[in-house]
Amino acid sequence: MFFDSWLFADKAIMKSIQVQSAWILNVFNEQKYTTSEVTYENGVFKFGVFCQNSGMRVGKTCNGKSIMFMYAAFILIFPGIKLKRRLVYLILGVLILHEFNVIRVALLAYILENFSAYFPSMHHYFFQVLVYVLIFLMVKKYINVNQSA
Repeated sequence: MFFDSWLFADKAIMKSIQVQSAWILNVFNEQKYTTSEVTYENGVFKFGVFCQNSGMRVGKTCNGKSIMFMYAAFILIFPGIKLKRRLVYLILGVLILHEFNVIRVALLAYILENFSAYFPSMHHYFFQVLVYVLIFLMVKKYINVNQSA
């Protein structure tokens, strides 16, 4: 909860997702996507991704910060690891999760525009499972590498 109150982290994460997802969408889709600025509404940072026939709002629960904290907790609580190795896995893992989230937001915007019937299941199930599998694989790699070292 202490880290959750760091508003600058929320804004920085949301701005990064906004800029990168818009870039990905427009590189592959003939510049037809736009985004709104990151705004602070009702205590939450938000932005929108828009296309001709669709638009979606990306809010605090979609910024991936809670997933990053969960991954960090796994890395930090595992005993007997040297600080340098722990920090390398922590930083790389958080960056991988952030970039996965950027790609997720871009793909969801694309799916909403082109295959809107699949959007709810992709948003609520497919990408949820995928991110937990990714975290599991990253933590497993961390544990295996550190047990053999």
